[in-house]
Parts: sequence; C-alpha cells; structure tokens
Amino acid sequence: MKLPTGSGEERVIPRHPRRMVELLIEPAERPVLPLILSGASSILAGGFSAYYKVKADEVYQEYLLTGDPAKLAETRKLDSVAGIALGASEIYFALFSYLLLSY
Repeated sequence: MKLPTGSGEERVIPRHPRRMVELLIEPAERPVLPLILSGASSILAGGFSAYYKVKADEVYQEYLLTGDPAKLAETRKLDSVAGIALGASEIYFALFSYLLLSY
C-alpha cells in the first residue's frame, strides 16, 4: 500500500495493521525551550505578584497605624505592581498550557 506525503513523495505502508499505525502516527520533534521558558516565567511572575502583595499589605498596616497618606499611595502602587505581575503570570500560564497540550 502506498500513501502520498505532503512533499509529493509516496510512502510504502506495510500490510500489518499495527505497523501501519506506528508509521502514520510519528512523534513530531518539537523544541522544548518555549515550554520551559513559559512555565518558568509563569512561576516567577506569580512569585513577584505574591511578594508585592505581601509588601503592600505590610505598608497598608503601617498606614492604618500612622494615617500617613504617603503610605496609602505606596500601598496602591505596590498593589498595582502585584496585579500586573499576576496578569503576566496568567498569560504565561495560558501559553504554557497551550504549548503543553499542543505537543
């Protein structure tokens, strides 16, 4: 049995069904680096998000004790950084999931 390939050549397929399936379903060689980078970036961005959120909570507690408006402004800035890092973490995780499932 002959099977045409995308390059215009014909591939000879043996009559044994198991061997036929093995030849039809060949594992594709794909680079692993994008998968590793997206996973690591997701973890790092999540870590940054947690760090800045904890820092913002500490500064907010200082604001509650002192009533200093500068502490409140700093809290809002740190919360914004934490939110941006969390968003980046989610995007990298979505990319990681897509790459993992497309392999």
